[in-house]
Amino acid sequence: MPLSPEQEALASRLVHLEDGMFGEIAVIQDSQWVRSMRFGVNGPRQSIVDLIEPHTLLLRYAKVCMLGLAALTDCRSVLVVGLGAGSIPMFLRQYFPNAQIDVVEIDTAVVKVAKQFFMFHEDDRLKVFIEDGRTFADSTKKTYDLIIVDAYASDDARTFSDRRCISYFQVLSYDHGGVGS
Repeated sequence: MPLSPEQEALASRLVHLEDGMFGEIAVIQDSQWVRSMRFGVNGPRQSIVDLIEPHTLLLRYAKVCMLGLAALTDCRSVLVVGLGAGSIPMFLRQYFPNAQIDVVEIDTAVVKVAKQFFMFHEDDRLKVFIEDGRTFADSTKKTYDLIIVDAYASDDARTFSDRRCISYFQVLSYDHGGVGS
């Protein structure tokens, strides 16, 4: 079946395509300095990163996720479930210099693509754990000031929204902490 004009335009900006655990991971050059990660070439954007200022949040939902920070007086530990291209952890590292940021990502290919194409990197304050978020929540002994759950495709938000999973994440946050998704 031939591609639509929109699909052809998108395919012409394809930078990289790689198989991940849940399908293809596509890197699209949206403009000279902006790239997006999609799950499937024609799938919705999962992350957008400005390659000049990778700590800038460009997707509206990522900005809304940061509203939970307004309620915190001190943010020293953050858990992010789901990496995507890494825009949320890079934002947190830039604007919360005293925070330890742990990221849990189930798919090694997502981590590889984020590092190779979106300027994401780990350091002494930002660590990635390759594991299912629910398993991590069940087994970790750490607690967090803020937990951001960003680990579901736009067509299946149920993955982390069941009561049992939400309860696990609430237990990991301090009394003054919070969980956002």
